[in-house]
Amino acid sequence: MLSNSVRQGLEMSKRFFLAAGIVVFIGILAVGLAGAGFRTPTGAADKPNSWGFDTANLDKTCKPCDDFYQFAMGGWMKSNPIPPEYSSWGSFTQLADKNQQNLRQILEGAASAKALVPTSRRSAISMRAAWTRPPLTRREQNRSNPI
Repeated sequence: MLSNSVRQGLEMSKRFFLAAGIVVFIGILAVGLAGAGFRTPTGAADKPNSWGFDTANLDKTCKPCDDFYQFAMGGWMKSNPIPPEYSSWGSFTQLADKNQQNLRQILEGAASAKALVPTSRRSAISMRAAWTRPPLTRREQNRSNPI
């Protein structure tokens, strides 16, 4: 039989080796994932249509300790001045404008396609839509009636 102190020592050494094994496993896993291509390729951030940080947006004439905002955004502000019709300008404003242009093209295309449908066909479509509409409920019928 083992003494109580020897048993405690064995339990502690088991815990230590288990913890050390877990740490080694996580380290190996981290090194493997780092080398598996989860990092962005070199030079990918410099391409205009890629995700990441663009170094062209930096203003390297300004020291980061003096004015960090100018250092970080100076290049972007120089290449993207605020248009006169806007009070502020940013990448989200550019995105909203691009979405508005796309929606306008879609709607104008749909309007021109609707104009190509003959008038008799359009009236038949609208009459069919009215016929297939579900009947009004009693509550909806009574809305127009006076109290």
